[in-house]
Amino acid sequence: MTTQDIFHRLRVGLSLVVGFVSGKLLAGHFQHHPSEFFIGGFLLGVIFTQGLYWVIETLSGDRTSD
Repeated sequence: MTTQDIFHRLRVGLSLVVGFVSGKLLAGHFQHHPSEFFIGGFLLGVIFTQGLYWVIETLSGDRTSD
């Protein structure tokens, strides 16, 4: 396993953690439909984190073909 593989796995793991936390926060805040808000918050958290990584890589010029 190379360093690039390790960083890729860490990125995916962090995206899942951010998605879980944002989903739990939205589900706790909007009590009337917690499962729907958890799913929406989870997806938004994952998409936001991956988008943030994409922006950082694009700006730094460190984008490599996978």
